[in-house]
Amino acid sequence: MNPFIKSELSTMPIAQITTLADKPMLLIVDDQPSNLQLLYEIFKDDYEVCVAISGPEALAFCQGRQPDLILLDIVMPEMGG
Repeated sequence: MNPFIKSELSTMPIAQITTLADKPMLLIVDDQPSNLQLLYEIFKDDYEVCVAISGPEALAFCQGRQPDLILLDIVMPEMGG
């Protein structure tokens, strides 16, 4: 199971939501599922959207792939932006 998939967002896989290689990759980092869903809906047509729900998850994701742009919440538990 992918470590970036969380049950509260079961309808929205977190690590890779879209997979079209011709789109720039956007990583959204936020601990609020409603914010992730809203931002996904806004950017899904123009970006390969990836999301993480914590700073450590975002760092782990970036070790394997480098997004073109990161949008992140600066106040999160454990590690903020």
